[in-house]
Amino acid sequence: MPKKHEISRIAEVEAAEPYVLRVTFENGIRADIDLRAHIEKHARIFAPLRDNPALWAGVQLDAWGWDVQWDDADMAIPADLLWRLRLYRTGEAMAPEAFAQWMERHGLTLDRAAAVLGVSRRQVAYYKSGQQLIPKTVRLACLGATQELDKAS
Repeated sequence: MPKKHEISRIAEVEAAEPYVLRVTFENGIRADIDLRAHIEKHARIFAPLRDNPALWAGVQLDAWGWDVQWDDADMAIPADLLWRLRLYRTGEAMAPEAFAQWMERHGLTLDRAAAVLGVSRRQVAYYKSGQQLIPKTVRLACLGATQELDKAS
């Protein structure tokens, strides 16, 4: 049985629809992963995919299964990003952008967020920057803390 958050190489990939990849990881987990936001965020790099939708269907694995790529354009997306996006979509992890929005919505500094969640200031900084995966327990703690923070305001 694979560890819940252990990144696995990719066994198969196919274009499911525009900006969505159907990915099967070597650990047997399958997911449809929407890359629209990632492609828009890095619009300059992924311009060929936006400008030529037919190119999207040519997605393939690199030789080792650690990247998906498009031969006709010098673009690749790593397996660890696809894995993280799957975790965000399933709720097993919280996206750093959602964490930053939660902090902003409640006017929390790093120190205050750390106190509210019962973690270190450094850990909050790692979560906010995306340097570390934000586990489901922290996502749920944010939801619970929102109830308390809303009552206090």
